Amino acid sequence: MIKAIIFDLDDTLISEKDYVVSGFIAVSNYVSNKVKKHTSKEIFERLQNLHNTNPNKVFNRMIDDLNFSSEIDVKELIDVYRSHKPVISLFEGALPVINKLKEQKYKLGIITDGYLIAQKKKIESLNINNLFDEIIMTDALGKEYWKPSVIPFELMSKKLNVDYSEMIYIGDNPRKDFYVSAVYPIITVRIKRDGYYQDSNYFQDVKEKFSINKLEEIFNIISKVNL
Repeated sequence: MIKAIIFDLDDTLISEKDYVVSGFIAVSNYVSNKVKKHTSKEIFERLQNLHNTNPNKVFNRMIDDLNFSSEIDVKELIDVYRSHKPVISLFEGALPVINKLKEQKYKLGIITDGYLIAQKKKIESLNINNLFDEIIMTDALGKEYWKPSVIPFELMSKKLNVDYSEMIYIGDNPRKDFYVSAVYPIITVRIKRDGYYQDSNYFQDVKEKFSINKLEEIFNIISKVNL
């Protein structure tokens, strides 16, 4: 019998692309105010174009393109990006699903990777602490405990006082979200999102038990598992 529903955060409950846009706006404003050679809009558009071409080292490339190397250090921009308060929201339909699960007395949790300060800011901006029984930010444990490490799932099981067979985990990223089912009998569900990692290879070829296109489909999965 399922007792707990655990969610990934990025591209499961929120759009990572929206977060990136929010971060680029914060960085653009910071650079524009400090250097005063370009408007924040110009800098934002440059960041967007660079990111669309290649998402790697966008800030380094922007600094080089705009000749800011003597005035801006890339570490400053990374700090601004990670520590900004993002303008983000839950995916449409997510909050009604969460509220219905709560009404049905399921224990709810989040296991999220990402740099700790950034993930804290996301949770604060969303104001969802009160909706979940436990939120585990894996970076607080150490980078080596980011998924696909099973340690966060062990911790979640203990904190919620539920067996692994009583847990459903919903994620989106084949690289890391479903491997846990090779170690523990957690029911894994992949939600298909238009995210950054939708075309990634499965870690050690471990695939999800079920897949869904919308979060509300989770109730069908629960019914199947509980038969």
